[in-house]
Amino acid sequence: MEKWDLTPEPHPERERVARLESMVSDLIEKARRASERKDPRYYKAFAPALAPRFWKVPRQWAPLNTSVAFALTNGSCLEMQESDVCLSAILGTLKASSEPCFVLEKCRIVETQTHCSDYSLSHQLFYFLFAEMQGCLDPVFLNTPYYKNVFCHLMMQYNLNAEKQAHLTSLGDLFTENILFCGMAGFSDFYKPAWLNLILSWQKPGRGCFWMYESLSPVPKPHVQNPRRFKRMEKILQDGCSSHNTAVAVAAIGAYLYYGS
Repeated sequence: MEKWDLTPEPHPERERVARLESMVSDLIEKARRASERKDPRYYKAFAPALAPRFWKVPRQWAPLNTSVAFALTNGSCLEMQESDVCLSAILGTLKASSEPCFVLEKCRIVETQTHCSDYSLSHQLFYFLFAEMQGCLDPVFLNTPYYKNVFCHLMMQYNLNAEKQAHLTSLGDLFTENILFCGMAGFSDFYKPAWLNLILSWQKPGRGCFWMYESLSPVPKPHVQNPRRFKRMEKILQDGCSSHNTAVAVAAIGAYLYYGS
């Protein structure tokens, strides 16, 4: 739509895309209200990140700088509750009187560690992305490009290992999250055509939603080690669909479309 707005020529697909955009906007608003009803406290903490135009999509992408690299480990260095506190401080929702871009000293330490793995990496990347969207000027964010590269290089290692070991059906949600978030961070390496085809293959025929696990157990194995995260962020829909996986997959597909436009 943005590119079409810059040219006077009519575009046959513009009206169709405009209708889809309106439909998606309505669905987003319904989802926002549902989230507020389900968990008002959590919604209040992260409401700024749901505001229109909070997220600024990259205008250009670049490959990872592999000369700045760390080896992937099995360390979990960032608890979910700790991450929530750090992110809320950046958003200005930690306390009623809080201002955005407040950096807690413990967050300055834990968010810059380079030996984390799995979902800890996602939330470390979140921290720097949220600060970038907010325009935060604390000295720690002067190194944002460096930390984004470090975290996404580790996330790329995770995806390549999962692909090599053929474990994608059991690790699909984190695999797809890594593509989505590192793509949003501006790294083109994650937009591999084969990975897009893989995500599309996880869509349930005739339903449109996604499920990325081999088992249809209501508590998938990859989340047993961290049930708190699963309980808060996941909801199993009708026909065994995953709300979390569907949201992540749809967002990643949208990112692929934007990248290829």
